[in-house]
Amino acid sequence: GNDWGAGRLLPNSITGKLPGTAQSDKCGTPGCGWYNLGSVPSGTSGNNIRITGYGTAAVASRSQKTHVGALASIGSTSLSYIPDTTGGNSGSPVIHEETGNAIGVHTHGGCS
Repeated sequence: GNDWGAGRLLPNSITGKLPGTAQSDKCGTPGCGWYNLGSVPSGTSGNNIRITGYGTAAVASRSQKTHVGALASIGSTSLSYIPDTTGGNSGSPVIHEETGNAIGVHTHGGCS
């Protein structure tokens, strides 16, 4: 889709830390505030994805929610997956649950 973007974050003006570094310090594990980029799996069987974002909902709208489910299909430039998402989830990383690596950027919310 055409509803994603990339940005560059600057260090915090008080701590001098980048957001991922601050998150790593907070959770106590080096690198836990960053996503590693990974390869898209060669097939769907046994592969799940995770989407975490701030989608709209009837209850707790714009609250952080995580959706996990099967990877349904792999196209040349797109992935389809079972977890429901809504508007507001766009831009969330598509995480390959088995490796923890980011394999895409979520751009189209809703059920179909």
